[in-house]
Amino acid sequence: YMYEGDETAGTDKTFEDLPVNTDPSQMKGFSSIGGASQQFGNLRATIKAVRLVTPEGCTRVLYAGQPCRIDLILYARADIRQPIVGFIVKDRLGRELFGDNNALMAQPVTPLASGQGYVISFSIKTWPNIQEDEYLLSLAVADGSLEEHEQCHYIHDALVFKSVPVRPTVGVFSMVDSRFKISEMGSTGK
Repeated sequence: YMYEGDETAGTDKTFEDLPVNTDPSQMKGFSSIGGASQQFGNLRATIKAVRLVTPEGCTRVLYAGQPCRIDLILYARADIRQPIVGFIVKDRLGRELFGDNNALMAQPVTPLASGQGYVISFSIKTWPNIQEDEYLLSLAVADGSLEEHEQCHYIHDALVFKSVPVRPTVGVFSMVDSRFKISEMGSTGK
């Protein structure tokens, strides 16, 4: 099921005519998943668009220590009984740094109905303090369990974004909320 871009354009709905039951004013800022990304899967569910949201609005720049949300639009082309939806953040060399999915979070999703569109959101309380650079966001939807699932749609490098640290990092990232304290013990009594 490996393919470059969207080779199934004749059988898929476009981003504009997806039946998403969400207020249209809340649908701004999504970037359509283009044909340039490497993708694979059986396409029983497809990821159509993605956006990054901060308190200031939609963006492609995330700041360490700030909350953010990863939203994606997903279209079910068949019934998906046990959906697993997730993301992976990679550095510019393609190394996976971190990610998450609803199964790892122990948050099961109700089955997805064929012909229905969905908005999936991952809320991140505090964006990590990672080195200032461009990063890649990969997205996936599968059907099954963590141990045994069928990949519906996996999109490598669906979105490029920048991360800005609040201070220099040691290694790839450092803790945003770490604290340092020194206490005087008194004289050593020599």
